[in-house]
Amino acid sequence: MENAKKWLSNYNFKTYASSLFSFAVDIAFIFYNLYTGFKYDSLWHKSVSLYYIILFLIRGTIILTKRFSKRTNYSKNQNRAMVITSILMFLLNLSLAGPVIAMLHGYRYFTLSLIPVIGIAAYTFYKNIMAIIHVIKARKTEDPLVLRLRAATLMDALFSILVLQNSMIMVIDGAVEGNMLKLSVATTLIISALIIGISILILIDTGKIFRKK
Repeated sequence: MENAKKWLSNYNFKTYASSLFSFAVDIAFIFYNLYTGFKYDSLWHKSVSLYYIILFLIRGTIILTKRFSKRTNYSKNQNRAMVITSILMFLLNLSLAGPVIAMLHGYRYFTLSLIPVIGIAAYTFYKNIMAIIHVIKARKTEDPLVLRLRAATLMDALFSILVLQNSMIMVIDGAVEGNMLKLSVATTLIISALIIGISILILIDTGKIFRKK
């Protein structure tokens, strides 16, 4: 009952609690993509698994910092977590190269039918809308790690657009060529630029916080 009340009234608690679910989903995505990648020798799935491994480490660093830090040393651990997550976000940007190359060169493997893909599309749309709303809310909190958790969720949501695009192309066309290739390139570049932009903004925010201390 107490946790239910905190969920409704405490936005920071809600952020950390909901991130545990995302943390578990990351693990599922990692194992699925690693299994599929090595079973079918798919560069796409191998590179996607690397992306989710780094995302998993970002969320894990923040969640563990919040969970195990005592009040007396939370500030110190918070600073360390901000530095670590900033480095991980930089690595996350580098890991985008794998999925981008795999997508543009057609190194993919996908087996879902059209109906599940439509469901994924609806969820992806909802996921991105909610991620944007929560990033805006998180900017108003005093805990900088909350903003980083929400930023990681937005990066996850944006990347899911690339996964959705890959899925729809494989189901509908089975290959990337002609106008579909142009659309794929444009979407991939835009999404990658947005993810990199978020990382840069987080890095700038981290620098501002350390300059104030």
